[in-house]
Amino acid sequence: MMGARLVVSFVLSVVFLFISAKNVRILKYEDLVKLFPGLQNVGCKAARPPHFWRIYVPSLVLHVCALYQI
Repeated sequence: MMGARLVVSFVLSVVFLFISAKNVRILKYEDLVKLFPGLQNVGCKAARPPHFWRIYVPSLVLHVCALYQI
C-alpha cells in the first residue's frame, strides 16, 4: 500500500512538472518595455537553459522520500 502511494505521488509530481515546464513563458525584455515604457535594461537577462527541469528532479525525489519517510 505504501509503495503504491509512493509511485502514484511520484508519477503525478513528474507529470505536473513536465506540464508546468511546457507552459512556462519566458518574459522577453521587448515585452516588458511594451508594458512599462520607462524600463531600463539593468541586470541579468539569462535565458532558461535547455533541459532546465533536471535541476528540480533531485529535490522532487528528496521531497517524495521525505514525505513518505523512505
